[in-house]
Amino acid sequence: LALENLRDANIFYRELSCELDSTELANLPPLALCPVLLKTCEYNAPDMFTELRHRLQDGDIGNGSGSKPGSNNTLIRLIAQKYFNINPPPNMLTSLLSMFSSGNDDDE
Repeated sequence: LALENLRDANIFYRELSCELDSTELANLPPLALCPVLLKTCEYNAPDMFTELRHRLQDGDIGNGSGSKPGSNNTLIRLIAQKYFNINPPPNMLTSLLSMFSSGNDDDE
């Protein structure tokens, strides 16, 4: 999905889910999340994506064995930008640096 290839992501998930039984899929939270994420992108539902992202960040879903809270943030951020035009919040450090650098021009 992060590569903007929804068709291949759907095909990959279908083939993978045929290989694994439902118990194995349920024990792999990132894979259990895939059908919801795929449908959200397919139907262009930014509100649902935002809710899903908040639940991921809160640790409600996607944090099974071998998965750290926030470990998928980069991919989720890319999907948000590419499919829903949702940009990440500005970095506070970058904002402060730009504010200070713009203030130096007045001293000359």
